[in-house]
Amino acid sequence: MRLYPMIIGWLCVLPSIGSAQDRTVIQAGKEAVALVESTDKNATAFCIDTTGYFVTNYHVIKDLRPDAKVKLIVRSSELDEWSLTAKTILVDQENDLAILKSDKVPGDKKLQALELSTNPNLYETMNLIAFGFPFGKQLTVDKDANPSVSVSVGKLTAMRKEKGEIQLIQLDATLNPGNSGGPVIDEKGKVVGIVSFGVLASGDNFAVPVEILWALLRQPFLDI
Repeated sequence: MRLYPMIIGWLCVLPSIGSAQDRTVIQAGKEAVALVESTDKNATAFCIDTTGYFVTNYHVIKDLRPDAKVKLIVRSSELDEWSLTAKTILVDQENDLAILKSDKVPGDKKLQALELSTNPNLYETMNLIAFGFPFGKQLTVDKDANPSVSVSVGKLTAMRKEKGEIQLIQLDATLNPGNSGGPVIDEKGKVVGIVSFGVLASGDNFAVPVEILWALLRQPFLDI
């Protein structure tokens, strides 16, 4: 009988394994995203390879000249914030995807890449996490500063298909302009989609499934 309260007390101080794992996943996602500064708008991109490859939406870069570069701000709003420039090397206009390749990463800096899922195993009501910069610099505390990464949690609500193939992932996570191009990950931290667009005032947002990104990555890159 005297052991019972001791056991309860011991259990109360145990760390939550699930919470610790979630925090690691969230931190990795935050470190992999970058704020995109393109002409007069902000959006999101995320690193898929530490040599400097990033993914964003086609609509984010579509108005740029072919030889133009965008500015990517890594670890936006953190004390160790830094930036680099990147050029578009591959696009999929129909599916709203673009691949960027950054200039050489400085020797004292390091990129964090997210792993792309090869077997998403999507199902309705599964938990999803999206990263990005909603409303860009409009949500900064200091008007001269860059915004912090927003982390939105939601569930997969539908899979929009064509001829049996998933074309769009519908999710109820809170997303807004500026989230475009951000990663959508599963609970293991693997990318299952790329934020693309939402229906105004509906709460419904859509992401391009990672399988479509994989198909794009199999295409020859532009010579840069």
